Amino acid sequence: MQPITWDEHEYEPREHGADWYWALGILAAALTVAALMFQNVLLAILIVISAVALGLVASRAPRLRRFALGDRGISIDDTLYPYTIFDAFGLTSSEPPKLIMRPHKLFAPHLTIPLPHEHIDPARSLLRRHLLEEALEEPLSARLMSWIGF
Repeated sequence: MQPITWDEHEYEPREHGADWYWALGILAAALTVAALMFQNVLLAILIVISAVALGLVASRAPRLRRFALGDRGISIDDTLYPYTIFDAFGLTSSEPPKLIMRPHKLFAPHLTIPLPHEHIDPARSLLRRHLLEEALEEPLSARLMSWIGF
């Protein structure tokens, strides 16, 4: 069977205005001051480094990725994720639709992939041959990243 392939951004591109960066800076400063008030210098340093990293990631455009569903597994660019590492898959009804793959390992992250509308039915039939379909929700980490603009 031919693999199902498409190109998509790693996350929805969003414009971060000056207000977003100001809010990040104010929140980071407040948390840093609170950490220093509790004499936790290491946490204060971690907050500053995290805020700078978040600001840098927010300033770059999301990369365009090549996704493919084949008989062996899911590939993202040049990395293959075999079906054997997953328990189940789910398709969200959100906009845009997403394919969510739940791994066997308890602490491994779910794989959340944007899926174009035209690939929903072919992807579902291909994945059903390898995995169980369940009603999976986006993980909390993915919803949080979407909420803050990623």
